[in-house]
Amino acid sequence: MNSNLKKLREQRALSLTDLSQLTGINRVTINRIENNKQKPMPRTIRKLAEALEVDVELLTTRKAASFRKQNKVTSVGAERKRKASKHASRRLSRKLNEE
Repeated sequence: MNSNLKKLREQRALSLTDLSQLTGINRVTINRIENNKQKPMPRTIRKLAEALEVDVELLTTRKAASFRKQNKVTSVGAERKRKASKHASRRLSRKLNEE
């Protein structure tokens, strides 16, 4: 999972912080998963897959060929970052309003 996660994140021009904000998962945790120092829980995998807009299987497969075939996404650059930031801001605002 680790190499696919990092490739997907980088293809979408997302930093660890961006992905953390999108998922609600600590950026240190994401980094540890990418570096194979921590095994993610199933719900963590689901959150990551949702944020990266891919199937869970794509994150969990170890086959590079499968990864290349199923994921033909190129970097979406600034637009993706803008949307990620906007989404994270909305989540934070909702969370603060709930408290």
